[in-house]
Amino acid sequence: MGIDKTCYPGCNWNYQTTGVILYGFENHDRIRGRFTVKANTVYVEPWELGMSGALRAQVTWYSGPASQVNAAAIG
Repeated sequence: MGIDKTCYPGCNWNYQTTGVILYGFENHDRIRGRFTVKANTVYVEPWELGMSGALRAQVTWYSGPASQVNAAAIG
C-alpha cells in the first residue's frame, strides 16, 4: 500500500504539512500503521506492521488541517 501526500495547502521548509495522516492496514479488531506529516511518497506492507491474513488498506486523517493525499492499494 502506498500514499503520496502533497504540500497542499502548504508546507514548511522541511516539506512538512500541519495535517497528520495514519496509513496502514486494518483487520476485524485493530488498525496498525504509521503516522506522517511529511509531503512524500511512502509505502508500507503488512509484514512491516506484524500483520497477516484478511486485511483492508486504511488511510485516515488524524489531526490538523486537511491535506491532499493520493492512496493506492494493490493486492
